[in-house]
Amino acid sequence: MLWHKIQGAGGFSAGGGAVTFVDSVAGNGDISLTGVGANDLVIYMQAQGGTYGPGDDVPSGWTVLYEYKPTGFYMALAYAYGESSITVPINRGLLFAFSGNSTSVAPTFAFASGSSNTPDPPSLTGFSSGDGAFAGAAFDGASSFSAGPAGYSGFTTSGRIAGSYYLSPSSTEDPGNFTGSDNDWGAFTVRIPAA
Repeated sequence: MLWHKIQGAGGFSAGGGAVTFVDSVAGNGDISLTGVGANDLVIYMQAQGGTYGPGDDVPSGWTVLYEYKPTGFYMALAYAYGESSITVPINRGLLFAFSGNSTSVAPTFAFASGSSNTPDPPSLTGFSSGDGAFAGAAFDGASSFSAGPAGYSGFTTSGRIAGSYYLSPSSTEDPGNFTGSDNDWGAFTVRIPAA
């Protein structure tokens, strides 16, 4: 099953260098975004429970920010500019696209893991005016999400993986909890630097 969340008109910035949301999608197999421009930042997150093995890596062409590989669980966070599709090599993946972003300053992130049905992306500092924030989470089991962090938009989910975004982060952003139906989880908070 494939879920799409689209907002805005082709992801064009309203001006002033502010980050804007373009599109998001979650699923498995081939997933694609619409309206992605050549310099738009695309965040990719993938997750699976069970054994991680050869062929499960983030596909080439993406810059990996972090991989989480405890026994029986695998998560990865990556980004690229202008990519509109990917073939998810493992159980679940999601893409979020943004425009108005910097192409010379890389996204920064914080990661947390825990055991509850409310994954909690960690606090992250260093946000500036016009930046955007992405929060993503995944469970290790065959589970589901029912809500993203309060105040965040674009909640997109497929099975064990979910994401949301916020376009008015404070200098220190703490997204709050996702709500789901499993135990062991990993979660990211990502700063999307403005142009």
